[in-house]
Parts: sequence; structure tokens; C-alpha cells
Amino acid sequence: DENLKLLNQIGKNPEGSGIQKSNQEESLSFGQKLSNIDKSAEGTALNRSLLYKPPPPKLTSSISQPSVKAKIWISPPGNVEKVELINITGDAEIDTVVIKYLKKWKFNQINTNQTQWAIVTIRFEKGE
Repeated sequence: DENLKLLNQIGKNPEGSGIQKSNQEESLSFGQKLSNIDKSAEGTALNRSLLYKPPPPKLTSSISQPSVKAKIWISPPGNVEKVELINITGDAEIDTVVIKYLKKWKFNQINTNQTQWAIVTIRFEKGE
């Protein structure tokens, strides 16, 4: 797959490649540090570079909570291995969507054999 090849090439350059990825919600530079993307983020993975972040899910629910905090565990190759919601929406279906969304994030590869973690905030855009 062409996209996977591109992500693998970018993952080998921890400083980032300068390639821009645009979507409706945001413009994201490949290789941008997690701490620059989410100013409220905390954890051991703050210096990891986020290589891929899909557009946030649109909600079809009328939940009152516009954001959710989650703890993510990132493997040395850069995959999100585990997601734990710190605060839940009260809607199990939406919570599942958030977990699946976060598991799609891809980070740069690191040379240590330690899983790192981060607490991130996901802000929703309500669907129609």
C-alpha cells in the first residue's frame, strides 16, 4: 500500500519530513511532537512524533460532553496498543468509536524497547 510505504519512510525520520496532511478539521505536519499538538497532553510519550491522525469522528449523539480524556500506550514501532478512557461520555457506542479512533494514530519509531504512554484530550465535532 502506497500510504503505508510513505508512513514507514517518514517514521524513519524522527525530525519529520515537512509533508503536510490536510483535512477538514486541521492541518497537521508529519513529525510534529505530541506535546505541540495537544498542549494538555502528559506522559512519557510527549516527545513522540505523530505521523498519522485521522479526522476526528463526528458524533450522531446529543451528548453534552465535547471532549474526552484518554490514556494511550504507544509501542516502540509507533502503534497505539491500548486505550483507556479517563472520562467516559456515558454512551458506550461513542466510547468505542473514540477508542477505535485513537488506535488508528501512528507515531514515530523509537530505538528503545519500552512502551510509552500519554494522556490526550479528544475534542468532538457534533454530527448532524
